[in-house]
Amino acid sequence: RNDVDAAEEKIMVPTTTSGVLMGSVSVSDGQGASSQATFEITIQPRMYEVVWIYETIEYSWQDYLDQGESWESNITPSDEGRVMEIHAILELNQDVAPPYDNFTLVLRIPDDGMRVSEQTANGNYTNQESAKAEIEILDLNVQPENALYSADSEEQLLDQLLSGNTTLLGLGEWIWIVSADQSDPDSFIPGVPDPDPGNDWELIVQVLIGRPSLTEVAVNDSSM
Repeated sequence: RNDVDAAEEKIMVPTTTSGVLMGSVSVSDGQGASSQATFEITIQPRMYEVVWIYETIEYSWQDYLDQGESWESNITPSDEGRVMEIHAILELNQDVAPPYDNFTLVLRIPDDGMRVSEQTANGNYTNQESAKAEIEILDLNVQPENALYSADSEEQLLDQLLSGNTTLLGLGEWIWIVSADQSDPDSFIPGVPDPDPGNDWELIVQVLIGRPSLTEVAVNDSSM
C-alpha cells in the first residue's frame, strides 16, 4: 500500500528502514471471480553493542607576534568523536629581562555560543619559567555508557551518537586566537626602536574524545 501496484510473480520489498509495511494481494480468474488478502510485514531495527574508546588528539602551533598582532587557526575535533575534555597551554619564549609580555589566548566555538579567554600569567623569572596562559574545560559532555542501541544502520547510529544529539557541546568549528597585547620593555630613548617588539610563542591543544566502536548483535525475537 502507498506504493505503485505491481503484477509480477515476485515483488522485492525494501527492508532498510524499520517499521510496519502494510499490503494486500489480489487474485482474479479473469472471469469476474477474485479474492484479496491483506498482510503486514514488521521490520525490526538492527541492534548494536556500543563500546566507547577514548583517545587524546593533540594540535600544536608555533609563531611570532609583534605587539598588536593576532594569529588565528581553526580545528574541528568533533569530526573525530565526542569531545570530553579540552586542555590548552600558550607558552611564550622567556624575555631577556622582566617585565613579561602580555598575550591573550581565546577559544571560540560558534555553534555553542562559547567564548573562553585567558591572559598569560608571569612565571618565576629566577626559575626561568615562561609566561603562560591555560584553558582547561573538563566534563564538556556527559561520559556515555557502553550499551545496546537500536538503529536502521551503522551510519544512522554513528550520526545519532556523535552529532544527532542536540545536547552535545563542542560540535562544529573551533577558532583559536592568540593576541600580543603588550610587549615590554618599550624603548626609554625617544626615536630608538623598541628592543623587544614581540615574542615567539607555542600553543599546544589536547582534546580528549570518545569514539564509539559498534558491533552488530543478533536479536532473538520469539514473536518473529
